[in-house]
Amino acid sequence: MNCLKNENKIDEVAERFISAIEEFNNKKPPAPLLISFDPDEVRKQAAASTQRFEQGNPLSILDGIFMSIKDDIDCYPHPSKGATTWMHEVREVKKDAISVSRLRSCGAILVVKANMHELGMGTTGNNANYGTTRNPHDPDRYTGGSSSGPAAIVASGLCSAALGTDGGGCTPTPCHTQESTYSIFIKPVCLLMLDLMCKDRFNSNSFFPLWCCGLEVNIWSN
Repeated sequence: MNCLKNENKIDEVAERFISAIEEFNNKKPPAPLLISFDPDEVRKQAAASTQRFEQGNPLSILDGIFMSIKDDIDCYPHPSKGATTWMHEVREVKKDAISVSRLRSCGAILVVKANMHELGMGTTGNNANYGTTRNPHDPDRYTGGSSSGPAAIVASGLCSAALGTDGGGCTPTPCHTQESTYSIFIKPVCLLMLDLMCKDRFNSNSFFPLWCCGLEVNIWSN
């Protein structure tokens, strides 16, 4: 979706993206890829990226790349609900997670919060609150989870990449279930978990001891 590799301008691609998201939302039964989505925000980001390319000043190789963010990763000003109906009421998002901030600074088009299994507590991706994301290649099948939305939106071709999280199968399950290519910044977590346990660095103020943005601070700073 980068205009260096496509004759279409990024703002034109954005319009097709918005139409595709609406189509997924209107399926019977609905198969929502995103929990939080603002078409005008996507248009604004795409217009800015298009202008940068027209002026010959893209921010990076990621400028104009469409990416979704799993709903347990902070992307200000959108709430991080963890696909619940209540998480945003007890935990306010005040800034981007570091991974999101860096993607934003590179010009990536953040299409916002991708669906997931509620609280990441399951491997099917089924969600009674917002609707279940379905395998885009076979709607009769579920996606696997908990990173159902990020994997499905990449497998559908609507996004080039997505951010997900893994608490024990949350990313590899939807990846191999849909036979999709799914790139995430997750490799350092195994060593990091040991480091956190040894140094007693769990965040006791978070609902989850290993809340995603807490992990990212350590991953990206090392």
